[in-house]
Amino acid sequence: LPEFKIQETIQNIISAQGVSFNDFINILILAPIIEELYFRKILMMHLQKTIGSFWAIFLSSMLFSAVHFNIISSPTLFTLGIYLGLIYLLTNNLISCVIIHVIFNSTMLLFIVN
Repeated sequence: LPEFKIQETIQNIISAQGVSFNDFINILILAPIIEELYFRKILMMHLQKTIGSFWAIFLSSMLFSAVHFNIISSPTLFTLGIYLGLIYLLTNNLISCVIIHVIFNSTMLLFIVN
C-alpha cells in the first residue's frame, strides 16, 4: 500500500484554500481504489478466512481508520469501514465500495474547501 499522507494533503488544501489537480486525483480516485482493494478485497477477505466475517470487518475497519492518522475522524472512518465491509461481504462488489468511498471523500472535500 503506497504511503498516502492524507492529513498533510488536507492541511495543504486548507492553507492554499483550494484543491490542486494532484490532490483531486489522489483523494477522489487513487485513494478510494487503492484503499478498497487493500482493506476490503485483500485484508478483509484474508481475515474472513481465518477469523470469520464479524472480526474481519471489525479489524479491517479499525486498521482503515488508524491509517488515516486522525484521532478526530477515527470514529467516522471506522463506521465507514464497517459499512463498506458489510457492503462488500453482502455483494462481493468492490466497485460499489469504491463509489461509496469516492462519494464520502467528495463530501469531506467539500466541507474542507468551503
